[in-house]
Amino acid sequence: MGGTGIVWLRKNLRLHDNPSFKLACEKCDVVIPLCVLDDLLVHPSFSSPVKTAFYLESVVCLQEELRAIHSDLLLLRGSPVDLLASLSKQLQASVYTEFDAEPELRRWHKLLARAIQPSGEQLHLCIGNSMYDLERLLSRLPSGRAPARQSEFMKLVSTLGLPEKPVDTLTSKDLPSLDKDIAKDIMQMREFVPEACPAALDLPDEYTEAWEMPRRHWQGGEVVGLAKLASFVGDTDALARFNKAASSPATDDGRPSTSGLSPYLAIGCLSVRTIVAEVTGILSSLVGPHHGLHCGNSVLGQLFLREFFLVSVPFILFYVWT
Repeated sequence: MGGTGIVWLRKNLRLHDNPSFKLACEKCDVVIPLCVLDDLLVHPSFSSPVKTAFYLESVVCLQEELRAIHSDLLLLRGSPVDLLASLSKQLQASVYTEFDAEPELRRWHKLLARAIQPSGEQLHLCIGNSMYDLERLLSRLPSGRAPARQSEFMKLVSTLGLPEKPVDTLTSKDLPSLDKDIAKDIMQMREFVPEACPAALDLPDEYTEAWEMPRRHWQGGEVVGLAKLASFVGDTDALARFNKAASSPATDDGRPSTSGLSPYLAIGCLSVRTIVAEVTGILSSLVGPHHGLHCGNSVLGQLFLREFFLVSVPFILFYVWT
């Protein structure tokens, strides 16, 4: 171990199964958890009031979790490439984050790696937002084109076997206490955001209204996401019979007949590998390992459909994932 690591937390707002965060803790004596609130996440051109509120709630949740284990999540507002490159140079720190299939994020990763390389630092990209290494999948695509159908994609996936198991949840034993001097320096930056709320980001009034609106079933954060997952897989009967085509995210009593996990998966409050491990373990014990529940409307089928989409994203011109 040695040196300083910046953990760029963007759409991996969790302590469970967070490979980039875990790698930083294993390699570095000083670990700086950092979230850069970029335009794609919070600007009104890209994110609605309710969606922004959900994301900011998830940021607050992770802040509270980290503070409970003697660390913190520092917030900045601006360009991730510029801010992370500047901090990397200032702190002589490598940057750790998740690989992302979105073209704009891939471009940012290339620019950031190039910017910090002259000072001898590295950008470490780990697989955490997908079941498989997407670069590896992309390299196996025939003729360098996206799969035309999910059946074609499933043939490709079958050559890789099961997804890797989730890594252990980070605890106070894994994570060094936050360096107070470094934290103080970051808090003095003009881009520093003191609180994850619309008012601190100078967002329009409707964003504050959405932030203050009570959300009975859709509160953001890893803690709520894990509780929803436990509730969903706890009903083994419903899990085995789940059919996406027969479900609806909106019902009369406000409780979705879907899993309700998608929003948490989308911004990384939940790990897809954790969901796969939980669901596979339960279904295998119920109906055996060859239950055929990878079909499109099953829980696993929906997760493989998501993976199919992630592999296809680089081939979609002008795609912006919001």
